[in-house]
Amino acid sequence: MDGVNQTWWEESLRREHPIVIEPEILFSNYSYLSYNAMSWGYWTSGAKMDQVTPFVSAYKAVTGGRHMTHITERWAMHHEDGIQQAFFNGAGFEVWENVWGIWNGITERDGEAIRRTSAILRQFGDLVQGGEWVPHIPVTSDQSNVFASQFTDGMRKIWLFVNRNEETDEIVDLDLPCNDIAFGSLENLQFVDLYHGEILEGAICDPESGTSWFSRITIEASGYGAVLLTEAIDDDLASFISTMAEMSKQPLSVYDDEWRPLQQVIETVEPSIYEQRPFKIDDNTILVEAGILPFFVVGNCIEGDRLPQALDVQFPWENHPQRLHQQVLEIPSLYVDKYPVTNANYKQFLDESGWQPKTTQNWLRHWTSGSVPEGWENKPVTWVSLQDAATYCSFNSKRLPTTWEWQWAAQGSDSRAYPWGQEADETRVPQFTSERDMPPPDDVDAHPSGASWAGIEDLVGNVYQWTDVFTDMHTSRAVLRGGTHWRPNGNDMTRTWYMPLPWGTHRGNWSTPGPLFEHNTYLLFDEGLDRSGGIGFRCVADVDQM
Repeated sequence: MDGVNQTWWEESLRREHPIVIEPEILFSNYSYLSYNAMSWGYWTSGAKMDQVTPFVSAYKAVTGGRHMTHITERWAMHHEDGIQQAFFNGAGFEVWENVWGIWNGITERDGEAIRRTSAILRQFGDLVQGGEWVPHIPVTSDQSNVFASQFTDGMRKIWLFVNRNEETDEIVDLDLPCNDIAFGSLENLQFVDLYHGEILEGAICDPESGTSWFSRITIEASGYGAVLLTEAIDDDLASFISTMAEMSKQPLSVYDDEWRPLQQVIETVEPSIYEQRPFKIDDNTILVEAGILPFFVVGNCIEGDRLPQALDVQFPWENHPQRLHQQVLEIPSLYVDKYPVTNANYKQFLDESGWQPKTTQNWLRHWTSGSVPEGWENKPVTWVSLQDAATYCSFNSKRLPTTWEWQWAAQGSDSRAYPWGQEADETRVPQFTSERDMPPPDDVDAHPSGASWAGIEDLVGNVYQWTDVFTDMHTSRAVLRGGTHWRPNGNDMTRTWYMPLPWGTHRGNWSTPGPLFEHNTYLLFDEGLDRSGGIGFRCVADVDQM
């Protein structure tokens, strides 16, 4: 994480394809700045701190203004501080709204501030990125909460301002150094209020003091300013001034600054074909009687608790997404598959239906030329998408379970931690591994002692199982239940970042009594990418519709 070593840069040169390297974190190894041209900047807490004075980018300073930092505030709900820090330093701001499927939308005010400040930074990119830079140049009064940075290329100067006062607009009289670069004539100099898109009429460069006179600008509370010193206004600059005048007609204060969570709904997964075979009760069918479920489940999320109203999923009885979900539910009687659907079951379905999905990427990737590998007949079928699974269930006059139906079949009404009871027992589930390659799952009937109160088997520790899909305006995610027998190795077994154990102690030192109190979510992209060797499914049927 502490920068990217130079071999990557050297290899890109060898291939005659130079790359821009931007590590997430570049701590203290300043030698890496020679080939890490960009980096993220976790400077702020996500809300303005007591720190009024803006920070200075050390990396930009020691590289003569060439290093580009992108200020990153992925969990902040309001970005005034981060946007101001970025603008003051002539740096970038990471507009990161979809954080691993957790929607952290930019408010209207912050979006407008980004639009205005980025317009200025892009228009004068050659000045603010690589020009001579003087942060915290003293051009305002000592009592002012307006801070300034100066950038020059020897022909022009630009000053970027931020008002760190959150409550009050400031009218600022500026003392701008203006005779220290080679202008043809001080009389021809023009001061341009770039932010408001207007010429500062009457502003002059005093030859004796070497600073500006009559240069006054107004910066609103938590706002921005920019002044350009130039000898000539060409057509391009005139057009930009006009653009900024139009853009800044309204103060930022008129824009909505309330952060709101994005609402989710449960999406219906439509099968490709509908009922073909009448429902029948067989040896793989168990009637799970109706009852009252004290539903409680925690989303297994690697981080995001700083956005408690956006994290995880939103059930129909909730006002917003959240990590913890609790509700007393009345569950009707259901027919539930005793085992997950096996490779043999799925092969029979394909033979009888002649069906195949429109998108076949990764479909039944573990099969060979359309045939089940020897010894895999009784293992749970994997490498099937939600639509693949829903189509199988529909063909057999069934459907995929909701996550609370799955939990009822596994847990019943006594809030047990495991299908068999309250205590962990590794003999009742497949052996957990963490090798480089995923080993085959166990047969679905290999662990009968792991059955639930209702007699349902292979619920946890073999493969994840598809249930509900939750969708907002930008993202869909499936809730996976049951856990897996394998996870790629990481720094340690209990706290690996991107694929935490389905139960036990998690990164952040939180835990639940067991896997029946947890679910995972799986971001959905495309059927071909959604298919996985670690996800299977089982079906249910409604008793009252039989």
